[in-house]
Amino acid sequence: MNAPQATEEKVADSIEQYYAHMESDRNTAEDAYFKHRPQLVGSHAEKAIFRAGFERAYELLWHDLQEARRSLDRSCQETREALARETAAARAAHDVPDTTTTEKTK
Repeated sequence: MNAPQATEEKVADSIEQYYAHMESDRNTAEDAYFKHRPQLVGSHAEKAIFRAGFERAYELLWHDLQEARRSLDRSCQETREALARETAAARAAHDVPDTTTTEKTK
């Protein structure tokens, strides 16, 4: 795979990721919005207005949302790593075998 093709695939993946996240978030928000506003019928026109506004706001906030997701992912990974270290240290201090990594003996 040459560099321009790899770049095009990354861009395509990024665009697909954007629309996948946006549609999922939009559907969740739309359901909640109309559920809590029973006076709105949820007609095609009302939903079209909601979607247009949501999509515009999402476009403006996309980079901030991505940074927040990356930050959350990093925090979760750091927490998992710290838990693994602390668990290993606690097992070592009490001579408890690590059953998650030991191989079965014959």
